[in-house]
Amino acid sequence: MTPVDFYAFDAEYVRRLCAGEAEVEEHFSLYFEDRLRLKLRSARYDRTENADIIQDTFVRALEKLRNGELRQPQSLGAFVFAICKNICLERSRPRKLEPLSDDYAPASTDDAERDLLETERARALRRAVSQLPAKDRRLLIAYFFEERPKAAICKELGVTPGYLRVCLHRAKKALKRRFLQKFDEKQKSTDEEKDH
Repeated sequence: MTPVDFYAFDAEYVRRLCAGEAEVEEHFSLYFEDRLRLKLRSARYDRTENADIIQDTFVRALEKLRNGELRQPQSLGAFVFAICKNICLERSRPRKLEPLSDDYAPASTDDAERDLLETERARALRRAVSQLPAKDRRLLIAYFFEERPKAAICKELGVTPGYLRVCLHRAKKALKRRFLQKFDEKQKSTDEEKDH
């Protein structure tokens, strides 16, 4: 760990940090960077992702501190670690949501039918993405397909990191709704063709 001077986390420390005093900001980043890196060791992220999580934690922590969201200055450490934990949870959510469920696949399909079904799903997904509003489409493509850093996406869209999460949630919800609608329509027409 990098040795850092001792500062008590009190109202004065938080005030100086919010005021942007270089000495306190440097202490804050040095003190918490090592501790957050240790905390993230057990997570399955690479070094770059760890660095992104740490930077995102600092940005959000400072934003929340400046908005007066810390009630007890002596709890600054727990406050920062809670923010880091939330960021890790957010990052793990898209990975869990990405795979599409097999609810639409008949249990008795063989490999060729399964491949055809996956192709149809991919087409339905592309159609659904293309029908989203331009802002939602840009956001989903930048975040999931291009895997651009959140900071770059925020800058491009002119939103804060906190509001980016809201935008992402709404865009994913809209995409899911359109995808399920398109995929259901395609399945119905395929089933009708088989019946005739």
